[in-house]
Amino acid sequence: MQISKEKTGMNNPNYGIAYLNYGFLIWLYFFKNEFFTFVRE
Repeated sequence: MQISKEKTGMNNPNYGIAYLNYGFLIWLYFFKNEFFTFVRE
């Protein structure tokens, strides 16, 4: 029961932290792309 509860992630406080970190990486990835295209031009 404990494993299935962790897999859903809704009751796990770490799920929100992982979600924020994932969103930050995506933002950083797009920011770097915009920055490098700006430098090239």
